[in-house]
Amino acid sequence: MNAKGTDGRPQYWFFEWLTKYHVRDLDRAHKLLLQQGSLDELRALAKSRVDGGATSRPITSILAGRGIDLSGQLDCNAASCRRRQVDQLFHRVWLYFDKIVVADAIAHEITYHWTEPSPEVIKWLLSHIAALLYLREIGAESLVEFREKPVPCEKHWRRHAEEAGLTGLLQAADEAIPVLIEEGELKLEPTEKGCIDFVFNHPLIEHTQWGHLCSSEVLPADAKKIRLAAAEAIVGKFVAHLTSDIVTAQGNGIPVGSTLYMYGRMLRQPTGSAAGNVAFNLHLPVLDNIPTGLLIKLRHDEHEHFRRFQYKLRQAIEERQKINAISEPEKMARQIQDDLIEPELRRLRDRLAASERALNRKAAVGMALGALATTCGVFSGLALPVALGAGVGTAITMTGSAASKYLEEARDISLEDLYFLWKAIEHVHS
Repeated sequence: MNAKGTDGRPQYWFFEWLTKYHVRDLDRAHKLLLQQGSLDELRALAKSRVDGGATSRPITSILAGRGIDLSGQLDCNAASCRRRQVDQLFHRVWLYFDKIVVADAIAHEITYHWTEPSPEVIKWLLSHIAALLYLREIGAESLVEFREKPVPCEKHWRRHAEEAGLTGLLQAADEAIPVLIEEGELKLEPTEKGCIDFVFNHPLIEHTQWGHLCSSEVLPADAKKIRLAAAEAIVGKFVAHLTSDIVTAQGNGIPVGSTLYMYGRMLRQPTGSAAGNVAFNLHLPVLDNIPTGLLIKLRHDEHEHFRRFQYKLRQAIEERQKINAISEPEKMARQIQDDLIEPELRRLRDRLAASERALNRKAAVGMALGALATTCGVFSGLALPVALGAGVGTAITMTGSAASKYLEEARDISLEDLYFLWKAIEHVHS
């Protein structure tokens, strides 16, 4: 029987392990990974994981592609990098999506390939635990759903892409290979077995790529053949992982979201709902520096306003598509940001600012007239308490209507569709 998360769904099996053993930091996790009993429990939980078959999902779900799917594949595994992946993921999806499907990248390894954990395996597991602990720290545990993706096959990547009907992906791959050959930086290191290890860098690829070549086609060493083989190996790795992501997304009827440039270059036809693809590409730089935990807390605290904003955004995307069916989600996202979000936010700011100015003016005038009434009362021979009462009454009369108007304006603004986003931006300036 799987434990339930805060949203009533089965809890991710690794979270169960963290909860059972009261793991709150990496030091305790490291000690537990060296103990046979807790290791056996980890294996048992991995083997009894919830089946990863396709299920129906709400329209506001998205599949996180490699680079931000918390798998560490095609990306950095260091703890600091994993936290950055979480931040990057949620800054892209928090404005719209209810559930983010991320990779369960360790259940398969533990279930089928793990015998005894070596120091390297423990280090690898700790990097995953670091990401999970950070999710809990920022209150994002209930927003993510871990599911296994098909294991990427880098050896037969062309065949698997064809079987998935991704011929456009293969065309993009064939166009990328010559670019990597021509512009890439390749470093070679011969091995004892007569093979070649290589390190490859290129602006199209965010992270350094390492590889291993032993094919008779490139040995004995031939510079052109080696560069071709290295470029094909790198492109094949990206295609294999992208195929896995697309197949998973299609099986669940949801879009793929990724920040990898190479993915964007290859993924010419978006998957899943158009609204989801557009929403993933919305980017408001003003929110970039807000801590991820604060964004998630704001979404929880202002849940009613978030739902209103979410519905408005979906409506805007659907209406824009009827008028102008743009195939590129990035372009439509920019249009919605420029034509809807920015003008509406300016209007809300201007309305409240105008009410604040009116309130301040009335308050200043009211206080001045109140002081004048008090002074005149004293000079006229009125007792001081009576004179003060007259002055305060004058000030209250002057400011009361302005305060009432201000509160009414603030209440009306709170009912606006973009109020949630306005509140988020206000946190930047607070």
